[in-house]
Amino acid sequence: MGNNVSVIISVFKRLDRVARCLDSFDKQKNKNFEMILVCHNDIYNEMAKLSKKYRMNIKLISTSEFGISIYRNLGIKNSKCDYIAFVDDDDYVSDRYIEVLLNEMKDDVSMTMCNYMSKFEDETIVQTYEMSNKVYTAEELINHMYGKVDQYNGFVWNKLFRRKIIIDNNIRFDENISLNEDRLFIVTYLLSLRKNSKIKYNAETLYSYIQHKGSITGKLKRGELEEQRAVSEIESFSQSEAMLENNEGIIDKLVYESVERSIRLLRLLKHNTKESRKIEKYLRRMRHKYRHLFSRKRRLQMFIYEHYNLRTMLINLRGRTY
Repeated sequence: MGNNVSVIISVFKRLDRVARCLDSFDKQKNKNFEMILVCHNDIYNEMAKLSKKYRMNIKLISTSEFGISIYRNLGIKNSKCDYIAFVDDDDYVSDRYIEVLLNEMKDDVSMTMCNYMSKFEDETIVQTYEMSNKVYTAEELINHMYGKVDQYNGFVWNKLFRRKIIIDNNIRFDENISLNEDRLFIVTYLLSLRKNSKIKYNAETLYSYIQHKGSITGKLKRGELEEQRAVSEIESFSQSEAMLENNEGIIDKLVYESVERSIRLLRLLKHNTKESRKIEKYLRRMRHKYRHLFSRKRRLQMFIYEHYNLRTMLINLRGRTY
C-alpha cells in the first residue's frame, strides 16, 4: 500500500477535546494517512456530524461495547495501511507527527518513537520527556521500559507500528485489562521482532499528553482506583512476567516494579475483597518464585501484605499515608 498510516482514535471524552485532536491531524504536513475513529453507539451521530467538518479520510466505527482495548482492537481490524498509530482522543499532536515518525520507518526499523510533553487541561506544562535520537534493539527497549529511568516508553501513542507485524502475530490489546494494557501490547510486539530489528527514537517533541483529574492514572496517584482496575494492572504484570521470565536482568526489574505496585495497591484496598485476595496471591507467588531477588526484610514485608489482618495492623500503626 506504500508509505501510509492508519491513525486509530478511541473516542470517549467531550467532543470539544476530540475536535482539538482532529484539528491537529487536519494540519499535518504529511497527508498520507487515514483516521479510524471508534466510539460507542450512543455518540455515533454526534461523531458523524463532527467528522463531516474535515476533509481527511475518516472512517467512523461504533460498537455497543465499551473499553479502550476493545476500541483499539476494532481499529486494528478495520485498518488498511502499512503502519498504525494509536492516539488518545483528548490529546493532540504536532503538525509533523506523521511526517517524522513515517520518515524514520525505513529498512529494518520495526517501530518509531518520539518525545512528548505532559500538560494539564489549561495547557500548563507538567513535564517534558526528552531523549536524544537513538536506535534500540527490542531487548534494549524492553529493558528501558522496566528500568529505573525518567523516560517511560510504555505508552503506545508516541509510537508508530508496522501493521504486518501486528496482524501476522495476532497482537491485540487485552480487553480484560484497563491499566498497563499499552505496555503489555508493546512487550508482545517487541518479542515478535527479529533479533536484527531496530526501533528508532526521534528527539522531536511531537505529542502532547493531557492529564485530567478523572483519568485512570490520576486516580492511581490519588489512591482512588477501582478494585477491578487495580487487579487488571497486576494481571498485566503477570502476563509480562510469563513472557519475559527467561530474560535475565529485565525480569528482575519487572518483578521489583510489580511487587512495589502490588504493595501500593493493597494499601489502597481497605476491605478483604476478591480483588485484594488476587493481588495477595500474586504477591505470594512473587515472593516464593523470586525470593533470591529480595532481602529478608523485604520478604517479611511482602509476607505481611499477603495477609489481610497483618496488613491492616501495619497500616493502622503507620497511618494510611505512603
